[in-house]
Amino acid sequence: MFSLQTFLDGMSKPLLRDMHAKAYGQKGLLNNSLILSETATFFLEKKRFAAFVNSLEQWQKDCISLIYLSGSRGLELNELRLAVSSDYRQALESFLLDAAKDLYLWRSKNDRGSFIYQGFEEFMESLVKPSVATPVPTNLRYVSNSGMLDWHICEVLSFAQLGKMRMNGTGNLHRRSLQIAEEAITYSRPVSTEASHDEVILIMQFLSEKGWLVHQNNLLQASPTGIAFLKRSGFRLRHEFLHWWVGERFHGDMEHFKQLLCAMKTPQDIVAIARLFWILDPSCRLPDDERPLTWTSLAKPLRELWIMGFIDFAIDRNNISFVKMSDWAHQWISSQMDPLQGAQISTLPNFEMIISVESAPRVLFMTSCLATVQNDEPYLRFIIKRDAYLEGLKSGFDESEIADFSHWISAPTNVSGAMAEWA
Repeated sequence: MFSLQTFLDGMSKPLLRDMHAKAYGQKGLLNNSLILSETATFFLEKKRFAAFVNSLEQWQKDCISLIYLSGSRGLELNELRLAVSSDYRQALESFLLDAAKDLYLWRSKNDRGSFIYQGFEEFMESLVKPSVATPVPTNLRYVSNSGMLDWHICEVLSFAQLGKMRMNGTGNLHRRSLQIAEEAITYSRPVSTEASHDEVILIMQFLSEKGWLVHQNNLLQASPTGIAFLKRSGFRLRHEFLHWWVGERFHGDMEHFKQLLCAMKTPQDIVAIARLFWILDPSCRLPDDERPLTWTSLAKPLRELWIMGFIDFAIDRNNISFVKMSDWAHQWISSQMDPLQGAQISTLPNFEMIISVESAPRVLFMTSCLATVQNDEPYLRFIIKRDAYLEGLKSGFDESEIADFSHWISAPTNVSGAMAEWA
């Protein structure tokens, strides 16, 4: 966000004198430092800003709040027109212009020549209030995706490693390859049948932009860069994804992200939170109190927060009614560190493996390449089969990596003997 103090410090002397006269009237000759000091004192006064907001009609207050909550992204005039009823759209531009002239807002033009409005950081606290306890029913059923994203990233990357991610003639992911990935991600179905599609697209975007997928011979294949990251820094996968996502959705402003996240420290009505997140995705419909909200009616960043495990949704007859920060998000926000991942692996004599999704990403990736997963739950069940094991070996693992894998899974004698014989 912009700093009003910085803006005043850089203002030309003639314009600064005009702003001083606007605040205090003509006061005769004054030196420049005094003009700057008095002008800053007047326009940075938070009581002045609060009085301005209190004097507004409700539609005007809503616009100011949306602009400030949008952070460094800002909102375009055309986006703000979607946020007000048709009765006020003609008055909107003149209202915003007057607010900018009085330094309650910052107005500029973007690369397309459209006006964009942003707030000043000095007044942010006056508009963004901490979350308050909301009366909620006691019988709500919350659905979480915490811990699943790391596994799903590793699973999609394993599909690429095994040559299952094909491209079509237009350079996009083949429909069948997309279907394979979507059918593998079933844990999100209690929220929506559309959630798996959104998660796959989000994962593919992350892997592509990080350079962890490369296009070769009509295939998307796991790149050496991605595999090396899992091998050396896999414990940072969740942090790496979050850092990338905040860059995409919040222009890298981590504090703005935390601010919106903390609005859900206690359970909140989904409509209020959906309106809050509309600022990040104005292409969706601005929610109102009369329409039930489903997965597809939420702003994309709010859906992605659930996919990432930061929030839990309460489901009521296929509609989303309440939202709250997940237990994992509470741990993260309090410590600013990812909780340490465990490595819970059990290999049984019947060639079954039980692995927690909290295991190291490198373990999850290699297991997905060398064995066949049977479910999509916090505790994954794999079966070690000869054909799948050989297919995984051929995908490019060297002897030292296979030795590491055998050590991790601590297989019973009959299983380790069979794996050695197959190799």
